[in-house]
Amino acid sequence: MSDKSLYENGNEQGTQIIKAYSKAVLELMHKMGVSNNVAQQRLNNCLKLDAKIAKYMPSSESAADMSNIKNVSAKKVTKEASSEINIVKMINDVCPKKVNKFLISDQNTLKNYNKIFDLNDINEIKDWTYVSTLIQNADNLSPEFQNIVNNLYNKILGVNAKRNLKDSAFEKKLMLASHQFLENYM
Repeated sequence: MSDKSLYENGNEQGTQIIKAYSKAVLELMHKMGVSNNVAQQRLNNCLKLDAKIAKYMPSSESAADMSNIKNVSAKKVTKEASSEINIVKMINDVCPKKVNKFLISDQNTLKNYNKIFDLNDINEIKDWTYVSTLIQNADNLSPEFQNIVNNLYNKILGVNAKRNLKDSAFEKKLMLASHQFLENYM
């Protein structure tokens, strides 16, 4: 989510979106077999980190402004985001080809990286990653998961519509694989 306006005091619509998001996340985690206590803790940690991220995110207008995008060297990224978490190494560990340049659309977030991501709060990072992965991939899982995410997006957009979803063996296999990934790596 990471939208600054959601966390502003007095933003009733933001509060409603966070409530809808929280309900959907808890419902998805319960479908994944996560206990109520663990699901609530993951959600709380996710929202804490999301609020930290949102604090430094640019407005949607600024993010859409192509003149804000800068081509930055790996060395400068490492310097700007001086942290115990080495972004460049992390990216190069997962990319098959070494990355030496990055397109950075938000200099403010990069400069405040240490204020956002703190290894002392590693559970916030892990839980935010877990929840983000679950939300982003839920639409690729079973019709039940798709309906939960579809209802969330409809609430965010203010739309009252439902899709016709069919149950398939492929979707069940994908759901099982995603569940195993999340449990093994998060």
